[in-house]
Amino acid sequence: MLDAFMTAARRKLRPLGNESAVLRYATKHNWVSRIHHYAVRFVSTNPAWRLHSLHIPHITSSTQSLVAICSNAAATKRPPPLRPRICNHPGIWKVNHPLNASLPAVRLWDHTDVQFRALRQLYPGLVLDVVLLSLQRLSATTGVLQSTYYNYEALEIVVLTRGRRCVDTDTANNSSSEQTTATTCTTFFIDDYRYESDRVQTNLVDWYATIALLRGGTQAYVWVRLLLLVHGAYVVAVAGKRTSDSLLTTTMFILVKIPFEVVVYSSLLPVSGYVIALLLDSSVMNIFLDSFWAAVGGGLNQHWMICS
Repeated sequence: MLDAFMTAARRKLRPLGNESAVLRYATKHNWVSRIHHYAVRFVSTNPAWRLHSLHIPHITSSTQSLVAICSNAAATKRPPPLRPRICNHPGIWKVNHPLNASLPAVRLWDHTDVQFRALRQLYPGLVLDVVLLSLQRLSATTGVLQSTYYNYEALEIVVLTRGRRCVDTDTANNSSSEQTTATTCTTFFIDDYRYESDRVQTNLVDWYATIALLRGGTQAYVWVRLLLLVHGAYVVAVAGKRTSDSLLTTTMFILVKIPFEVVVYSSLLPVSGYVIALLLDSSVMNIFLDSFWAAVGGGLNQHWMICS
């Protein structure tokens, strides 16, 4: 299927085969992933826009590197070419070195270039074709209190590299005595490498002290109330001791007869603190869960950065 896709893309976008080709389009869909999406789909939907791009760089038998597609020289042309998405995150998005994990991490398009050069050295006699597909999902939202904001970006990039063995064959022309040369290519391999990244930009770090105070203060308030309740039960046990049971046993009997919700929910202070903190940072958890369930096998490798 990938072989047929690359052939069709080259045929449609590069009929002459002398220039790099680009196709960009946008799609809109309703994101349905978890049970509450099904429950409220009749009332509220979760639309998501995705920007797609398909790049087919011009590669010849003498091309030894893909670094030219992201070079500054290409960007200064008029009109400038539409560069792949991997060129727009040169210093932020870094991945492990493809050939030696002990080496420092490299930029994404350097990673792609290293892989292409390795395939060129491994298969010097093959004709290599490269197709780059990128997907970008952008969304912006605020917390329920509209004091915090979240700019979310999901990136998916697929690099397809195909190696073909091409042979020139002479065919006779029935209408004349001349012979024509036809090139027959057989696909030898297809390398499929994928990159995925989710990025969130938020001002939640500015609210860290407030959220920590709300959660920590209300939690401390609950523990203080619990300790005072234990002390009160102990005082009652001492004042009313008329059995052979120990004071500890009598205190525990008194405590288990008191409903736990009396300790937590009898005051609006801890409940209000938890609710306000949740309203401030609930979108972060929603974004995390969406990324978790959308990832293959639920695997996430998180890297937190603070940008000023």
